[in-house]
Amino acid sequence: MTLLSLDQSTSKTGFGVFCDGKLQSSGLICPPKSVEGINDRIYYMYKEIRKLIVKYNPDSIVFEDTTLNKIQNVEVMKWLCRLQGFVLCLCHEFNIQHVLLYPTTWRSVLGFLVGKDKKREAQKAFAIEYVNKTHNMTLGKSDDDQAEAVAIGDAFLKMKNNA
Repeated sequence: MTLLSLDQSTSKTGFGVFCDGKLQSSGLICPPKSVEGINDRIYYMYKEIRKLIVKYNPDSIVFEDTTLNKIQNVEVMKWLCRLQGFVLCLCHEFNIQHVLLYPTTWRSVLGFLVGKDKKREAQKAFAIEYVNKTHNMTLGKSDDDQAEAVAIGDAFLKMKNNA
C-alpha cells in the first residue's frame, strides 16, 4: 500500500510518501516568488500535488482537515478550504481513498500535547523532534510542514494498525 500524507498550506505544503508502512520520501512544495497571488499559489499547489499523485500512485491520501483557530483569520481559513477542495477533487479524479484528520486527532494519536493552551510553535517543534527521532532525519525549524506531513502519515498508519 502506498500512502501520500500532506500538511497543506498556500505558502508551503509538506508531504510524505509511505510504502507498506515505511517512509520512502518526504519534502516540501514551495511556490517560487514569481507566483504571487493567492489564487495562483493555490493552483500551483494543486499542480504540484497532482504531480506527486502521478509519480507515486498512492492507494490513499491522508491530510490535515481545516480548522479555524485563534491564530487564523477567516480569510486564511477560506484559502485553506479552497486548497483542500482541490485535493479532494484530485482524490476523486484518481479514485484514491482519502482521510482528513483534525490536528488534535493526529497529534494525540502520536502522544503530542494537545489543547488550546498549547502554542503552535511548540507543536511544530515537537513534530520536528518526533520525525527526526522516529525516521532518523535532520529536519530544521523551516521544515515544520514536512515534519507535520510525515507525522500525519505516521498517525494514520498507527490508527489503521490499531483498528
